[in-house]
Amino acid sequence: MSVLEDVLLEELERLTRIKQKTNEEIEKLPKGYLSKKKIRGYDCYYLQHREGDKVVGFYVKEKDVPVYAAEIERRRALQRSLKEIDAELKKIKKVVR
Repeated sequence: MSVLEDVLLEELERLTRIKQKTNEEIEKLPKGYLSKKKIRGYDCYYLQHREGDKVVGFYVKEKDVPVYAAEIERRRALQRSLKEIDAELKKIKKVVR
């Protein structure tokens, strides 16, 4: 094998490991979005996501809203980076084959 092929194979393995770890972290984070509703004059927050055709949600205490917002943003950032990783993997696989 040439040096270039060795480097590409190493990069392929590295990106595959990163993709696996990213997927594991995404699974641990909450999915969906935070919604704010005004009920009887009070602001109530719900974490909502779609399961099939239904939107499912549960109540989030106001003190926990910043934590959930940060986790949701982290999940979205990881999903964006996962798309970039998939694109790179696709390119490398084309070259290696």
